[in-house]
Amino acid sequence: VVHFQNTQYAFGPSAIHAAADLGLPVVVSLNNTRLAFGWRDMLNEPYNHSRRQSATLLLHIILHKRWTWARKVDRFIALSDFIRQKMTVAGLPRISVKPDTVYPVPGFSQERAGNRFLFAGRICPEKGVPILLEAWRQLPDLELHVVGLLPEQPRPQVGVTYHGALPHDQVLVMV
Repeated sequence: VVHFQNTQYAFGPSAIHAAADLGLPVVVSLNNTRLAFGWRDMLNEPYNHSRRQSATLLLHIILHKRWTWARKVDRFIALSDFIRQKMTVAGLPRISVKPDTVYPVPGFSQERAGNRFLFAGRICPEKGVPILLEAWRQLPDLELHVVGLLPEQPRPQVGVTYHGALPHDQVLVMV
């Protein structure tokens, strides 16, 4: 089995074609809904705030949707049911859900956790971070630690601490 993630940037669809042509089963993880990117997205919410990058991404998706994604990939793995639903509507076939979690978290202690919570990931709207932060305003007695690459300097918020990008081992000791 050959398992791909983020193929459009790391290897490109040619690696999927090569694996499939060798008769190897091909699995692609869907970490986001990027392959559902469409014309409306390009106009309303350009990828990386760039219409040029958006056009390139959209062309990539259109060219590979019917041939590469539909015929060369044996199974897509979505990290959530939300991603599976979005990608099914976008026309991707054969999608299973396998959440991307570590359980139990190494070194986790319920007593130490107390009222602390952690978000670790890409800080962006599609990950629900703005919704999380808005909800957190209603939870003044709880601590939220946010780990991830910050696209801009965040506004200070009571109960929220931003750590920026951290190595995986440092994130695990925060839990």
